[in-house]
Amino acid sequence: MPIRKTHSRAREGSSHSIHASTLPHPPPKQLHDPLSHAIDATLLALSLLYIFFCPYTKVEESFNIQAIHDLLIHGAAPSGLSHFDHLEFPGAVPRTFIGAVALAAAAWPLKIICISLLGLPKIVLQYIVRALLGTFTVVSLRSVRLATQARYGVLVGRWFALLCATQFHLLFWGSRTIPNTFAMGLWNLALARWVALPQPHTAVTWARESDGVAGTRELSKASKGTGPVPTSDPKTISGIATYSEPIFSSVVSYLALAAIVFRAEIAALAAPIIVMELVLTRRATFFPTLRAGVTASTISILATVTIDSFFWRRWLWPEAASFVFNAVEGKNAEWGIHPWWYYGVLVPRIATLALPLAAYAAYRIPPSRLYLLPAALFVTIYSVIGHKEWRFVQYVVPVLNLTGAMGLEHIHEQAGLSLRVLRHESHPSRTAPTGPSNRNRKRYAWTFVAALFGLTISAVFTVFSIYVSSLNYPGGYALARFHRIFGVPQSRLPHLYVHMDVLTCMTGATRFGELWSESLPARDDVLDTKQNENGTTEVKSESAIKMKGHWRYSKNETHKDAKDFEAYSHVLTEDPRILLWTGKWKAVDVVSGYTGLDVVVAKMKWWKDLMQTITSPGVDIRGFMSHLIEKAWPLKVRVEEKIWLLKKIEK
Repeated sequence: MPIRKTHSRAREGSSHSIHASTLPHPPPKQLHDPLSHAIDATLLALSLLYIFFCPYTKVEESFNIQAIHDLLIHGAAPSGLSHFDHLEFPGAVPRTFIGAVALAAAAWPLKIICISLLGLPKIVLQYIVRALLGTFTVVSLRSVRLATQARYGVLVGRWFALLCATQFHLLFWGSRTIPNTFAMGLWNLALARWVALPQPHTAVTWARESDGVAGTRELSKASKGTGPVPTSDPKTISGIATYSEPIFSSVVSYLALAAIVFRAEIAALAAPIIVMELVLTRRATFFPTLRAGVTASTISILATVTIDSFFWRRWLWPEAASFVFNAVEGKNAEWGIHPWWYYGVLVPRIATLALPLAAYAAYRIPPSRLYLLPAALFVTIYSVIGHKEWRFVQYVVPVLNLTGAMGLEHIHEQAGLSLRVLRHESHPSRTAPTGPSNRNRKRYAWTFVAALFGLTISAVFTVFSIYVSSLNYPGGYALARFHRIFGVPQSRLPHLYVHMDVLTCMTGATRFGELWSESLPARDDVLDTKQNENGTTEVKSESAIKMKGHWRYSKNETHKDAKDFEAYSHVLTEDPRILLWTGKWKAVDVVSGYTGLDVVVAKMKWWKDLMQTITSPGVDIRGFMSHLIEKAWPLKVRVEEKIWLLKKIEK
């Protein structure tokens, strides 16, 4: 494959203006070929598949999913604000409404079609909202892929997509309404713009003449020291910085929005990037960067304070309040303390094969270190904080996928293997690299095969993780089963009063799942209330509610004794004993949930049972997966009874 150098005199250090090839190439036609569309469609299909198998949410997602429900059902007018869930259950720290408002606005036309016109149950809206958020995540990953392809070659971008597809956490949580997911989407957009910056202090680039994309061979050239060389020419540096300023300004803007509105930890990731670009690579200059940061920060602060103060009914900057609660007051320690090395366990779990490939890239490909250094500093900074969760550092996964794709392509290049479909080139074969010997080439070839095998194993564990995760939401399934057991046509709805305990609400029961409560009259019209001296409204007695053909749902967390449940007709609870012993209640059903894993030896005749399952009438995909994992998988999923459905015995 012919390689051309855009400036033959670059190594002589001659002074010249920056060549056009040093600038980001516009996406060529190959970036938009049918295979690229198929890759994007695959990532979106996987995201939607996760939603289908695990449609319910957990406590981390509670605020945003409930806020979206309230916006869609009650609207944003002051008259409907009294029905909002966050006023009754505010949580440990306040969260921003900006993400919820954006998703509710996007879902509003679909709500009119599905609910008002087609008459579908409102749980459909939960699927729609999560699908919209998942689409945003996939689109942001696509922007990183396109920028990677334009900078480092088509195949590197496709390795990036393959790594994303075989990781469970990235796409599974990409549709879940935690603040980190909104911040992750903005971080991906910033990463795409960061990758689009010209190579630092470089007057030449390497390009493949077959596809016109700079950098496909740059990986192997850089590893051998024969690729683009740095230059100290002031004119060249000035030209690169001038071209980079608007691009890097957008990077700073995305990071400021993510840190100020959604998750403050993004600032710990943005700081080393900005310092590195100002001091080390000099692709950015101080005042344009400062101007972009101040502008984006001012707009973000004004937006979040204005919108969130309206919904929270007090002046508030939610992310600042969360930062004070967690970092300044140190109250995040109440959720557990972990040792400093804990992320050494969490990061490999969520990054899978991308981590060793990124480590290889850091050793052999100098350009990869540009992206890995801020990510490593970010994880180091967060290792000092006592309370640790994987979602706090999930932003390093796209960086590891990017550099891991660079490492995988370098191995592939050195092995001299041909992947015509992935490369999308018309040549019948590729010219093997002249660098490695035949012995080393075989070693690279076996390493490449091992990497592909690792990706396959990662994909298999992703399928297994989907099945396990589907068992982790007993509250959502219990509420759905409750409606199937006791539901009747809405014209003949009995006056039921349902209580859901804490575990039920933490494991999937949301306002979207309360199928027959959306047309409740205004709260002040149906409750026995009184006005306090400070102007707030207080409910004197929930038993005073007068319903007119709709079900009532309660999440009251203060009930302790059997007498506290006398007003209810049904209860969803994890502990039925306090009610069953009275003799006034009976258990109707129970929903099981995930509790752990056991290592077992697979039975030799499992395939016969599997064939019988496949050929049996009425088999569904969930049952097929359950049977396959139970019979052939060395890990056995342990489940136990979680949520009980109780009904009061009628006299």
